[in-house]
Amino acid sequence: ELLVIILDERLPIREQMSKATHIVLHKHYAAELAPYSNIFHPWVSMLESRDDLGYALASFLPHARSVVEVGVSLGNYAHLLLRTAPQLQFYLGVDSYKQWGEAYIDIANAAQEQQHGNFLAALARLSVFGDRAHILRLDSITASRLVIDESVDLIYIDAMHHYRAVLADLAAWWPKVKPCGLLAGHDFLVDVLHDTVFTVKPAVLEFARKLRLTVFRTCDYDEYPAYPTWFIFKPCATAA
Repeated sequence: ELLVIILDERLPIREQMSKATHIVLHKHYAAELAPYSNIFHPWVSMLESRDDLGYALASFLPHARSVVEVGVSLGNYAHLLLRTAPQLQFYLGVDSYKQWGEAYIDIANAAQEQQHGNFLAALARLSVFGDRAHILRLDSITASRLVIDESVDLIYIDAMHHYRAVLADLAAWWPKVKPCGLLAGHDFLVDVLHDTVFTVKPAVLEFARKLRLTVFRTCDYDEYPAYPTWFIFKPCATAA
């Protein structure tokens, strides 16, 4: 069954999401999702940037109540996500706040004193959310072992940006995503920008290809350089 939606270009995309995406979701989400799991949800690729994720979450992931963010830094994106997605009742930020060796070329690989300052800044910034927000000061892989499998609705990865680290993060956190949940991350790139080497994109594509799943991404057309967000929806469990 073909569903055609006419968009009003005079309105911001976020004002249309709550209406148009809800129509799409009633066609697929409220019914059996499993047959559509590899193509769900095309609206994700119409998000202008990751800044719109919180606004859209109620439409294309209405059941989401929990989120894990791997790579917190100052807590700016966590603050935006929790502010724009009030449905999220539990946020866990994971960040080692550790300086890595000089071989790791990343603008975020700051001196240890600055890392500790970033940790304190994130704690202060997220304190306004009370018990909704928590930060675990551990490396990604160690922290993943403390999280129960299939227990998190949304996991957002924005940690180390090199190929091997991204693959390791994907392998560690994918089992933690609930069926019908979402694994996503920042910097869907292969590039060198702002003193950072990005090889995120090939790692994400390789991971998804092995699972025979589709990778969606945000548009991010309005600026260069753009740092797109990628999304992989986890297939829903089939009925026994």
